Amino acid sequence: MPKGVYKHPIGWKHKESSKIKTRKKLMGHPGAKHPYKEKVSYSGCHYRVYSAKGKANYCASCGLNSPSGKYYWANLTGNYHDLNDYMSMCMSCHIKYDFQRRVKSGKKTSCL
Repeated sequence: MPKGVYKHPIGWKHKESSKIKTRKKLMGHPGAKHPYKEKVSYSGCHYRVYSAKGKANYCASCGLNSPSGKYYWANLTGNYHDLNDYMSMCMSCHIKYDFQRRVKSGKKTSCL
């Protein structure tokens, strides 16, 4: 269809309630029933936490909170689907924590 032929009526918008429902479905909030919840990739698990909790901006392990530092959401026990099982850590503490957990458990840190 040529550009400008069809236009939405002025003021046409999605309802706020439908926007919220769609966001919740896409974000994977706790309690959401998603058929592929168990097949979520490692990066998908972390993206879900980022979407729910926002960007990590301090290290809960060493107390660093420099604005120029890099911070990540680190999973604590291996339960990647629990949003409360993540802690904000700087890169250094996150690497050390994952290494110690990998040595103790013998498992790769991944939700797959």
